[in-house]
Amino acid sequence: MIRHTTCAVLLTTALSTLAYAAPPFTENFNLGDANWRFSTATTLTPVASGGPDGSAYVSRTFSFSSLTNPAATSATVFRAQDEFNSSGVAYAGNWASLGVNEVSLYVRHSAPEPLVFNARFANPANFPGASYFSDPVPANVWTPLTFDVAAASPQLADPSYEGTSYGFVMSNIGHMQFGVNIPAALVGSTTPFTFDLDSVSVGVVPEPAAAGLMALSAGAFGLAVRRRRSSISTPQANAIVS
Repeated sequence: MIRHTTCAVLLTTALSTLAYAAPPFTENFNLGDANWRFSTATTLTPVASGGPDGSAYVSRTFSFSSLTNPAATSATVFRAQDEFNSSGVAYAGNWASLGVNEVSLYVRHSAPEPLVFNARFANPANFPGASYFSDPVPANVWTPLTFDVAAASPQLADPSYEGTSYGFVMSNIGHMQFGVNIPAALVGSTTPFTFDLDSVSVGVVPEPAAAGLMALSAGAFGLAVRRRRSSISTPQANAIVS
């Protein structure tokens, strides 16, 4: 009985950890643009179908030459900000205390070559912030991106957190921004390119040790149940033989 109780407690603990790993925020744009904006606070275009799962997404078409600085080597394409009431500001808050360590999304673009996407998460005043880079994203196909926003993230572009610290930035997130690094051949290009966004999630992914504990606890619980069943069934089998 003690063994069963111990295994049950371990399994419950592990499963509660897994439940906490569910994303605390997801925006799928099924109800429109959710007050997300383009780099200049211009509205995005909601598209009713055709997203990575066939449902709605948001889009923006523009040329790099139309940016405030046409010679820019990066562009912010999608913004969620507290002052816009983006997604009801459900993503904002103290990511450090919540244990947020991952932001995922789907993107698509029509540029003629793969583009590196960037992400920036900042305080409500838009400074300071933390910036991250993705691997190159191919054109014309929905691509899932995951940004590791933990303190030791290998994707972090500026380890100084714009002259502050991980805790200072992540304890008060009000802005999320996603954009692209512009290749030299496309800087100032007058050709319009289309950028699409869907399924933005802010989440807590369990550490490997927690995932291992869950597997170990589940295995131990299953073994205990099998042993219990075996101890019950053995006397019955002997009775039949005799």
